[in-house]
Amino acid sequence: MRVIGYYFAIDIQIALDRNARRQGGACIPAKAIRATRNLMVRPSLEEGFDEILYVQSSADGGFLVEPWNT
Repeated sequence: MRVIGYYFAIDIQIALDRNARRQGGACIPAKAIRATRNLMVRPSLEEGFDEILYVQSSADGGFLVEPWNT
């Protein structure tokens, strides 16, 4: 079995803007989003991943997935 990691490198402002459009319990406090971002650690193949993919927001609101370049 292969283990594939996805690293989502989403700009904090994009994350906050998307979150602001959520309703009810789906909306996360902005403070929590910022705190979680500050805890993020970049993954490495040494952690046991066979492959890591780098995910960014695309201009059309979707996602661009690329191979991880360490």
